[in-house]
Amino acid sequence: MSPESSVAVLTPDAPLEATGPGGPGRFKVLITGVFLPHTEMEIAALADIADVIVNRKPSREELLELVADVDALMVDIAPVDAELLEHAPRLKA
Repeated sequence: MSPESSVAVLTPDAPLEATGPGGPGRFKVLITGVFLPHTEMEIAALADIADVIVNRKPSREELLELVADVDALMVDIAPVDAELLEHAPRLKA
């Protein structure tokens, strides 16, 4: 797998009051896109409630696999189409 498509999963310690299905009391958030190179602020803001997956440039197949169990998706200009939404049943509006 090339460095551009490598996946990093960031799982900070969860406070007891955190809620969500991303793990024991946590949400799961995917951040993807080459135009979101600096995501430290987003990761820090989500640290108390979510496990964050960062994949800068996934293939279409990788993206469809990654969205299968996430609660939120942060993208730049990547298309979010009907097929992607069908593969992401846990996404919240």
